[in-house]
Amino acid sequence: MYENCSFSYMYESGNEEVKLVDGGRDYSDWQRLMEKVKQGTFYEYLLQEAVKATGKTKLTRELMKKTVFTVFFSENETTSRLMQKRKEIFRDLFPNVMRLFELIKSQQHRTLALLLQNIESEIFLNRIARRIARERPDLPIFTIHDSIVTTVGNETYVKMIMR
Repeated sequence: MYENCSFSYMYESGNEEVKLVDGGRDYSDWQRLMEKVKQGTFYEYLLQEAVKATGKTKLTRELMKKTVFTVFFSENETTSRLMQKRKEIFRDLFPNVMRLFELIKSQQHRTLALLLQNIESEIFLNRIARRIARERPDLPIFTIHDSIVTTVGNETYVKMIMR
């Protein structure tokens, strides 16, 4: 079914899985990225690897966030040495991810940002909030970007739906 695809997204009975297929090419960076994001350790991992690669021990989690923002939201070509260095750190760890991001941004660098906003909106409004509204129509919820706010005592239920 997905044999001719480089990247395939499958959604089966509420269980999300990404299948990476392409003539033996190594896509372990995608798997590593998804693992770190799911574990909530992505920025810490990026920091740890950046310290190893550069020998600079004063790097911070906040700087890693700026690195990710640079990768996601800046133009592919830049004359800024700082932005180039940030992109190199990410590219060294996630070469296939970077290649896809650069392809998406090749015509217009804002395309990736718009795509990510649409995905976030789909997940939070059309899936999570809609399910909560269907299952618990009396429960007050408010969406704020990638968060859902509810009343005290309902946090566990909302977290369960979000997982």
